Amino acid sequence: MSPQMGRSKKHTRYPTFKTRGPERLEDRRLLAVNYSEIAYYGDAGRLLHPLDDQGNRILDFSTAGYRNGNVPLPDVATTIPAANIVTVVPGAGDDLAAIHAAIAQVAAMPRAANGYRGAVQLTAGEFQISSQIVIQNDGIILRGVGDGDNPASNTILRGTGTTVRSLIVVGASSNSIAAVSGTTHSIVDKYVPTGATSLRVDSTANWSVGDQIVVRRGSNAHWIAAIGMDSIPPRSDGGTIVQWATASYEQT
Repeated sequence: MSPQMGRSKKHTRYPTFKTRGPERLEDRRLLAVNYSEIAYYGDAGRLLHPLDDQGNRILDFSTAGYRNGNVPLPDVATTIPAANIVTVVPGAGDDLAAIHAAIAQVAAMPRAANGYRGAVQLTAGEFQISSQIVIQNDGIILRGVGDGDNPASNTILRGTGTTVRSLIVVGASSNSIAAVSGTTHSIVDKYVPTGATSLRVDSTANWSVGDQIVVRRGSNAHWIAAIGMDSIPPRSDGGTIVQWATASYEQT
């Protein structure tokens, strides 16, 4: 069996499989466990993601996380002095202001030689978050306890309201990024593949090597229709349905 790229009725690309002739059940099991043409281990033991006919590749998140996932998370007990740890306990209502006050307190601390200012320690319990926890200074650790769903022994962040959002934002959010005058340029590639690491623009005027560039993809009616998000069916519980609009789903 070899994976091929098919198209749905709405032209969304998805992987399908086509047989190349008679095969036994154990053959299929062996292929499913040890072989794929869209992701496989090379001779050096690295996971490879070859390109398809349009240049797309499976997205690689292996470098996501703290320092690209190559080092363990810092041990607060040995890295941060006790005086630089600010503890927050959940209250009766919205906890966002208390968390932001603790973040501001740590942000005002001097940065040590190891790069850390301090830590905001969230105790066990359920924290109500009405908007977003925003950290805009470096050297701040935000941490909780446990990794389960029991608030008696684990930190739980509960987003309140109906707005879809990230509960934690580190650095400037995409909505707060302001364009620098004279630096906006258009992408000239007709198609930018999934997983691409480069693209072409109409000009690099007022750009310099080392600049941080924001790539913004505006949504359009054709794309929204192609993925079916302009015709979302009614909810089984009778809840409100919001069909996507072009101005509401820009990707940055």
